[in-house]
Amino acid sequence: MSIWYIKIVVSHLYIRYQIANIMKLQKQKAREYKGKTIYKYVIVIPPKDIGELGWTEGIKVEGTVINGKGYFISKKAEC
Repeated sequence: MSIWYIKIVVSHLYIRYQIANIMKLQKQKAREYKGKTIYKYVIVIPPKDIGELGWTEGIKVEGTVINGKGYFISKKAEC
């Protein structure tokens, strides 16, 4: 079985997406507010990818919707 890679290059950040390493979007109940259930969504990124990016627990990330078809997550620039 061959493994396909798609590389996305944005400035100096390289992200490798490996088909065999698909992530799953999870919906979790966050709390109740005024009788309504509030949910949050979580994407679990594999530890080896976090290490490759050099990210650590507690960093701030930001997301961007790409043409309504995808979502790009990157480390938030330090101010």
